[in-house]
Amino acid sequence: MLLKRRRNNYITKFNIMKKESKSTKSEVNDPIISIDGSDYNYSEMTDAQKVLVNHVADLTSKVNSALFGLDQLKFSKKAFEDELKRLLEEPVVVEEE
Repeated sequence: MLLKRRRNNYITKFNIMKKESKSTKSEVNDPIISIDGSDYNYSEMTDAQKVLVNHVADLTSKVNSALFGLDQLKFSKKAFEDELKRLLEEPVVVEEE
């Protein structure tokens, strides 16, 4: 998981990678957490550190989801604004009784 998205000059780098065992050539279930260029083995972290890593990972997912939803809302709002402008530019037809 990697979050690197620029919003209001704010960049967050948080990466969780799977490491590969060289002896067995199989994937080991011990992620490496990379924060600001430093790598940390998840298995070597304290319980408190693991909880914080999980919170950061969950919040990263929620932020990405919220940004995706915001993009949809902005696009939809623009479509409604464009349609309103188009309708306002049309001549008004008044029916006489």
